[in-house]
Amino acid sequence: MEMDQKGAQEKALMYQILQAQMDELSKQAVALENRMVELEAAEASLKEVNGSKEGSDMLVPMGAGCYGYGKLSNKDKFLVEIGAGLVKEQGLKDALKNVDAKKAEVEDAARKLKMEIDHIRGSMDRIGLELQEFQKQAMSGADKKEGRKGDSEYITVD
Repeated sequence: MEMDQKGAQEKALMYQILQAQMDELSKQAVALENRMVELEAAEASLKEVNGSKEGSDMLVPMGAGCYGYGKLSNKDKFLVEIGAGLVKEQGLKDALKNVDAKKAEVEDAARKLKMEIDHIRGSMDRIGLELQEFQKQAMSGADKKEGRKGDSEYITVD
């Protein structure tokens, strides 16, 4: 299939649009990875609490890499975010189930995102090949107009 100059420009524009989408999806993938790290840290902390005795000294995360000293007063009461900034008191087992459910959601979102990235990458590869073919055709046409011989017309000696 031959492409004209306008078709090539449209393909190049489509490639740029897909590249912008790919950049955005890559940012989303990084955000999902960060969320998974956060959830795994929460899970590890909850499991550590499970193995601790009430009254044990603990470091309490305050955010932004700051920690405070505290004592574990009740190892079966946790405030767990349930969405939209709302928190709910839950026992240890329920808090762990909540974290596991959130991890499953993030894994599902990451899987769907990867599929979308793969689809866009495939489209970009296809368009890139089409544009390369157009460029070869355009250069071949320019060579013929200028009276040059194409590569296939040269004789090579080994």
